Amino acid sequence: METIADLRFVTSIDKAALLDPSVQTIHPLTAPQRARFSRWVGARYARVPHANELEANVLPKAAKVIQDHAKKFAKGDVGDPATRLVGAVDRWYLDGNDKMVNFIAVASEASLKKASFWLGEDAKADLVGLQAAADKLRGKISASLASDAGYVCKVSIKSLQFVSAAEFLSWSEWIVEKNTDPLS
Repeated sequence: METIADLRFVTSIDKAALLDPSVQTIHPLTAPQRARFSRWVGARYARVPHANELEANVLPKAAKVIQDHAKKFAKGDVGDPATRLVGAVDRWYLDGNDKMVNFIAVASEASLKKASFWLGEDAKADLVGLQAAADKLRGKISASLASDAGYVCKVSIKSLQFVSAAEFLSWSEWIVEKNTDPLS
């Protein structure tokens, strides 16, 4: 096939002209969109491998449970320990294999205090309360899944202060967001 018309346009631009104040730079993404997009790409393509079925069958349902608790926490409804736990989480990570999913809730001292999981000023986390909240959240996530799917869920609470680098690198970050479009 022969070329009928060549519409390419070639021109030279003086680099100094680009420094002129009248030249407007247009970025396709805003700074928050670039940050969100980079986290989304990293979470999707640089994650620790797990089955795509997990992405389709488990994570959206678990995200819905967590989002519902996050909304309650934001409204000040903190009667449910699972809601307080979700409110205390700084970041979520995943671990496990294709059928056993460990939702790792990373929390800090400040976030535990904010969610009332801190016992006084003697610098002690309420481990019993945290475990009860984790068990309750695990139950709610498990109840949201199809009973014949064969998935086993666990919710673990961790502080990065006490996690080894090797353990941390075995986790994949989980971005719990309702809108999965990274550019919106």
